[in-house]
Order: sequence, then C-alpha cells, then structure tokens
Amino acid sequence: MTLPTDLKEKACLVTGASRGIGAAVARALGRCGAHVAVHYRTGRGQAAAVARDIEEAGGRAVLLQGNIAERGVAERLVRETAEAFGGLDILINNAGDLIARYRVEETTDEFSERRTHCGLGACKQRLDRRLVTSSVFREELPSP
Repeated sequence: MTLPTDLKEKACLVTGASRGIGAAVARALGRCGAHVAVHYRTGRGQAAAVARDIEEAGGRAVLLQGNIAERGVAERLVRETAEAFGGLDILINNAGDLIARYRVEETTDEFSERRTHCGLGACKQRLDRRLVTSSVFREELPSP
C-alpha cells in the first residue's frame, strides 16, 4: 500500500486517540510521517502505546490529557498541539463526552450535534486545512 506523502510533518490533533477508531487514525497518520497529538481522557497507557507506534513508524507524537466535555479543555488541546508542532493542520475530532450508549431512535438532534462537534469551537481560528468529525452509531436490528 502506498501511503500519502502530503501528510509528512503535518501537525495533527486526534481526539479520543487512545483506542478504537481514534488510535487507528493516529497510527495511520504517524505512518504517513505526520506529527500527532494523541489525546486521551483516562487511557494514558493506551495513548502512550499509540504514541510509541507513531514514533516507531517515523512520525512525532505528544500525549495530551483532558476531558473535552469540560469547559476550556478543547481550547487547551488545540493550543498545546500548536505549541508542540508549530501550528495545527489537521483535526480529527473523534472524542465525545458520551457516558452511556443509546439506541439511534432514542437520540435527539441536539444529542447528535453535541456528539459530533464537541470542542470544534476551539479550532475555528487556528485550523484552515482539514477537519474530520468521526461519529460512530451502532444500531441493533432484529434478525430477519
């Protein structure tokens, strides 16, 4: 597989990067030579493993801890990423403040908006390149 070369040395912030989709995206960016801020809320060990994988693949990584559901944390993550890498080129907004899982039909528009845009206000002035918002919904359907 040929990896994109236009991501080399791009400054990236991946929220929720200690596991799952966020970890996979962070590792992929690292394989492309990107500088990746690996955000985690409680999984420091998992986030450290992701950062180690990024560095072994040729990227740079920093760990950033915080609960983005708390006021000011998203702004701090953006600031710390920019300080570590000299700017912010790419945001992968993967984290949310979900504590419980809900069936899709039980959610409201406000619920969905909050899940997919948690912390985006911090990036309006600092990010002018790429933005990816990740949202995973799982709905259990009855068997046919």
